[in-house]
Amino acid sequence: FKLCFSLKLDKIINAQELQSEKNGNKIHDEHLFIITHQAYELWFKQILWELDSVRAIFENGH
Repeated sequence: FKLCFSLKLDKIINAQELQSEKNGNKIHDEHLFIITHQAYELWFKQILWELDSVRAIFENGH
């Protein structure tokens, strides 16, 4: 399998929808704003994943 397929990079790379561009008044920094916040959301998702893992370890007495 291809790495980009399993990572779904096509979906991630194309997940930025600039509202300012839709309104006909493209704001350059909106792209950075969207990507920054998407990255934070992915990091928060990872943190929750790790916390669930740690909780399961403690619940199982390991």
